[in-house]
Formats: sequence, C-alpha cells, structure tokens
Amino acid sequence: MYRGIATAAALAAAVCVFVGTFPSRATAQQKQIPPELNGHAAVAEIILPSELEAEKPATLAVVNSDGLLAEGVTVLLPGGRKVTTDSTGRARFVVTSDPGAFIAEIAATSLQPRVRAYATVRTHPADNANGITIS
Repeated sequence: MYRGIATAAALAAAVCVFVGTFPSRATAQQKQIPPELNGHAAVAEIILPSELEAEKPATLAVVNSDGLLAEGVTVLLPGGRKVTTDSTGRARFVVTSDPGAFIAEIAATSLQPRVRAYATVRTHPADNANGITIS
C-alpha cells in the first residue's frame, strides 16, 4: 500500500514539474493584445440613453469585448467634440442644443471596426411647440 502511495506522489510531482516548464496560455494571449489598445480589449459597445435632453448633462459608458467597462477610450460626439472615458469606463458631457439625432462614435482603426451608438435629443418637456415655457 505504501508503495502505491509513493508511486502516485512521484507521478504527481513529475506532472507538476513537466507542466511548469511550459509558459502559461494566458501569458501567450496577453502578448497578442496590441499595445494600441491601451491595455484593454477591443471596444464592443457604447452605452448611451435612447433619449437625451437638450443642453443637459449626460453620461455614456464604453464596454469592451469581455463585457467590462473600458477606461481611456476616446468617443467622438456631434459637433467635433471628444470625450474620454475615466477609470470607471464612463464619460460625462453636455448634450448639444440641437434636437434630433445624436451619434456617439469610436473611429475605426486597423485593430477594430467603427463602433456607434444612437440617441434622440429632445427639447425640455416643459417647452411646447410655440416656444412658451410652462411652469
């Protein structure tokens, strides 16, 4: 019985030594991530509310292909404005005053396709069609 235990222990030790001589798969995958991605995976989606209110603050978020919030991603907004996500993967901005379509975009690169999110900008709900503010 002791001989069987000793043989099993020796076999387990040999397997551990054998496996330890090869680099881990995670290390090989980490080397394949291009440095241009600033340490995060390719962007999968911009999260933006479907409706935004004109001239009011809003927040968007960027999620990478692993489903995690991505830090340091620059997003292009209407009018040539740019915002960059903070350490939480979010970026705050003030919505343009023009009602209509609002498109947030991450430009296409050789590493990933263009990513877009769409929203509608509405005027303040208290404003009616005649431009009179109801209080």
